[in-house]
Amino acid sequence: MKRRWELTVVGRMTAWFSLLFACAATAIVGFSYALLSRSFNGAASTIVDPFTSLGLPRPPPDAQAQLSALLGSDLGVLVQAAVRKTQNDALDELARRSLTILAVSIVVATAGAWWLARRSMRPVARITDLAHGISEANLHDRIALAGPPDELRRLADTFDVMLARLDDAFNAQRGFAANASHELRTPLTTLGAEADMVLATSTSAEARQLAIVARSTVDRADRLISGLLAVSRAESGLVAHERVDLAELTGDVVAELAQLASACDVHLDLELGEATVTGDAALLRAMVANIARNAIQYNDPIGTVDVDVSTIGDRVQLRIVSTGPALSLADVRQMSKPFARGDQFAARVPGSGVGIAVITAVTSAHGGAVNIEPRPGGGLIVVVELPAAT
Repeated sequence: MKRRWELTVVGRMTAWFSLLFACAATAIVGFSYALLSRSFNGAASTIVDPFTSLGLPRPPPDAQAQLSALLGSDLGVLVQAAVRKTQNDALDELARRSLTILAVSIVVATAGAWWLARRSMRPVARITDLAHGISEANLHDRIALAGPPDELRRLADTFDVMLARLDDAFNAQRGFAANASHELRTPLTTLGAEADMVLATSTSAEARQLAIVARSTVDRADRLISGLLAVSRAESGLVAHERVDLAELTGDVVAELAQLASACDVHLDLELGEATVTGDAALLRAMVANIARNAIQYNDPIGTVDVDVSTIGDRVQLRIVSTGPALSLADVRQMSKPFARGDQFAARVPGSGVGIAVITAVTSAHGGAVNIEPRPGGGLIVVVELPAAT
């Protein structure tokens, strides 16, 4: 269906003001013209005796008759005709000039109405731009519109109050997640210690099997809580603002995951260049660890993971390319949702589905961007770009 062309609010305000001005100005010009024309007609009709009307001495009757015979008409009629012609010429000139002035006035009024409408709608444009850019990361932004307490000021203040309430709600949610994660870690640590003690001391095969299952479950829950804590910290804003060598940090993380890669029969290829950023080292480590661990665990046997860290212009780039099952864009979008996992991975590798949420939250907190796309032939390409340290 073809979309109907519509005017903007500024366009409608300008059109209405111009129309009202044109109607009012046309009415004034027409009324003035009618009054002047009526006045001229009345003045011309009163000229019966030209000598009396003009204040001239009346000539003798014989002279008047000779003058009328010479002119071929009565002198009064001739004077009336001359006056009417002069009046009509004056009215025509008045009409032409009035229409010209009216046209110019309408153009000027339209331009002025457009400027005033744009100026009056400027606060609405600010509100619209801010609303488009609002996310959970910048709920602290405010319009803070200055000016008289008019309708637009009240609208902006109402929007600021709404943002403040949303900010408080998000902060409360983040605080709850962080506190709950901290509280859950204590019993998990206890359960993990008990499982380790059973594995170290018990000779019962059944007890050892239960301890292995418990230890695996505790490790999975611990990774989930660590991910939730990382997301909560990242979304609450950076606490540390230090120079971090991302290349060195990535090298340390990959070294820590070398044993996991060997167990999964995955080859790691590491290429590190100069790459320094400003931010929270702990959060950056969690981000890199999540990307690298996922690339190893969700890989094919005898697969590869290529890790490259470099600086391109004023951006630091972390690029991790891994082999694995073939994925579509729809699969990648599904995996990017918190607690969502691909169907082809859910049965193969235990996990919680918060890894990509951690990557996204940490990258956003550092003013960067992350792009995840399927690799031709299977696997994923994950590219993280962060502002380089100055």
